[in-house]
Amino acid sequence: MQEGRLPPPDGRRHDGDRLRLGPGRGLLGAARRRPPRPLLARLRPRSVHRLARPARRRRCPYLRRDPDAARPALGELAEALASLRACRSDRFGKVAVADGGASSYGGSCARLVTGRALSDIAETAVREPRIAAHRARLEESVRALAAEVRPRAAHSLVHGELGPDHVLLDAGGHPALIDIEGLMYFDAEWEHVFLSFRFGPHYDGLRAPGLDPDRLRLYRLAMHLNLVAGPLRLLDGDFPDPELMRGIAEHNLARALALAGP
Repeated sequence: MQEGRLPPPDGRRHDGDRLRLGPGRGLLGAARRRPPRPLLARLRPRSVHRLARPARRRRCPYLRRDPDAARPALGELAEALASLRACRSDRFGKVAVADGGASSYGGSCARLVTGRALSDIAETAVREPRIAAHRARLEESVRALAAEVRPRAAHSLVHGELGPDHVLLDAGGHPALIDIEGLMYFDAEWEHVFLSFRFGPHYDGLRAPGLDPDRLRLYRLAMHLNLVAGPLRLLDGDFPDPELMRGIAEHNLARALALAGP
């Protein structure tokens, strides 16, 4: 992911490091010192389970089969995310960039999201007639929502692409995040819109107080638009599961048009 690019809402995978989130890990203090390196922990392959399988495998052994068993892990995950959210920076972007005194280009998180949403509309209008027919309405909605967002002085530490398939449970049932090389300072609202998409009905256990409703509205529409543009872009090639991508695009197209209003 290049600097100035948003965390990918399609949850693309990287085989990277893991971040243990169990009790007594000193998560907040370590994160404030220099995330993510002081937090890295390797888990033995035989001692871990995924909180959920990747969506394309259509299996979620804990969240779907036994949500009661997953509830304590979700509680610990919520606490860990709150600790990460408490790590703040007046700059936004990848941790190494922000901690080095620089910032990703784009002016602000909201401006970056807005710019990409408008680009997604323009790109998708070429591929999808329904977007082309409602392009002006979608663009107007994005700009109107962006105009309601007030400036923010600090940004929170977020995972950037956190779904159930990015959470492992160790032998004690404690969660560990994987693929943490994308840790960045950004608006927590972006992460929580993504969490609500990926965790579905289980998101209630991860809700956070104090999130900005204006940012949530903008980022929700922007993420739906991106989840139309991304799958349609993949369908230009030889993606091995085109029906999956068409289904994702159709669902998010309907949601984007509904959010844009009549």
